[in-house]
Amino acid sequence: MNGAPCAFLVHPTVKYSMCDASKKRGSALGRHLQSRLTSGLVIFIPIAITLFVLRATIRLLTSFVLPWLRNLPFNIPDAALVAVALTVMAISVYITGLVAAHFFGRRLIRWGDRLLLRLPIVKPVYSASRQVVSIFASPSRTAFHAVALAEFPRKDSFSVGFITGTMIDPEGVPMYCIFIPTTPNPTTGFIIMQPEDETIVTDLSVEEGVKMIISDGMLSPHSYRTRTLPPIKRKTKNAQRPTPNSEG
Repeated sequence: MNGAPCAFLVHPTVKYSMCDASKKRGSALGRHLQSRLTSGLVIFIPIAITLFVLRATIRLLTSFVLPWLRNLPFNIPDAALVAVALTVMAISVYITGLVAAHFFGRRLIRWGDRLLLRLPIVKPVYSASRQVVSIFASPSRTAFHAVALAEFPRKDSFSVGFITGTMIDPEGVPMYCIFIPTTPNPTTGFIIMQPEDETIVTDLSVEEGVKMIISDGMLSPHSYRTRTLPPIKRKTKNAQRPTPNSEG
């Protein structure tokens, strides 16, 4: 009798029909709650992440200026301190951009990049963050030429990749160099060589491809179309390259 309140109702057939109805109502309620909770999370999570990132960014930017402003001889309200700190940081970033656009500024930045990339602990963090920021800042100026589908890691299983270059194999077959990033971190991945006629080039933009990778496919476009790229140019004369067994 425990756990079966409808076990001794009028007839077994009636008993089962009432239990089934109650289960259906429970499952319908569960589906309703799951659907509404999912819809709410889809709206709430991006807003929460955006606010968290903005708050962390504001704290990071103002942390360099606020200590100096608080040591001023006169009192300034906290809201005004934050506004002044953000203004000072915005001006600093703008001046940095002006310096970076100058010839000597570019040389100075390249020197700083080389210095940071030589530090053992700083190198992986700086390199990864710099690549991600450069992809989102100007996806059209990155080394990614197009979004393609490659049969990887096995046949009939397609992975999203980015065409980064071209090459002609020893038999004269044109090949695409395709970078297949890992998800959700697109700064690591695999480089594969795939024949030109076996590569599926899509009409997706590089930004859309990056969003697909970072979001684990949750921000995938509804559909895509295939397109063709200009044919890979072949060299008129094959360069004579020494074989591994050749001497000299």
